[in-house]
Amino acid sequence: MTVRLSLLAIASLTLLFLSALFHFDLNDRPNVPFLFFIISLAAIAYTIWSDTDFNITGHWLIVTRPSQQQKFDLKQLRQWEEISYPIRGQRRKKLVLVFDQRLTVELSNTDYKEKYEALYAHLKREFPLIEKFNMTLMQEIKFESLHRFLSAEFYPAGNKYDQINEVKTRICSIEVFKMKIAGADRGRVAEKLFEIKTTILGEFETINRCQQVADRIIDF
Repeated sequence: MTVRLSLLAIASLTLLFLSALFHFDLNDRPNVPFLFFIISLAAIAYTIWSDTDFNITGHWLIVTRPSQQQKFDLKQLRQWEEISYPIRGQRRKKLVLVFDQRLTVELSNTDYKEKYEALYAHLKREFPLIEKFNMTLMQEIKFESLHRFLSAEFYPAGNKYDQINEVKTRICSIEVFKMKIAGADRGRVAEKLFEIKTTILGEFETINRCQQVADRIIDF
């Protein structure tokens, strides 16, 4: 933000100087440089007003704005996602954190790139299962096929006494699907499958069986 404010300040002073030069030669015509000077002052005010700093302290996210400071308990985080888009030849990124239906926090990498990357790495490490995964229509079709395959061939079958959590298995399938489209090899996919079956779902499984399923996933 400091660089942007410096450039805006230089532009404002230049416009003020030009408006003073042309003041006596305008013959009651609009002083265009002065109008742009007013606009530049408004841009400076907006830049200062919209500045958002943020830090992580333990499980607390502290967001500081010129008007207030807020603390958000990351243990109450329900979903998060990263949105990325090009602007002026650069890649702009934004984190959207959803705590409940009425509380959404948006943080950009515009001014605090290092803090942004630290927060993104923390979310990836601590909350991978609630990251929102946006898929194209074709990816949705492929994902549903993959999820049906894993439900039929890999996830434990539920019964009337012990129903398998569909939400949990879909989250697991999303993790596997993301690895597939990222180009993960057989070994990494097998390790993820073994972790899902033994740690997340609490079932016995062998690494050899996971490797066999991983081969079918890669060839899917």
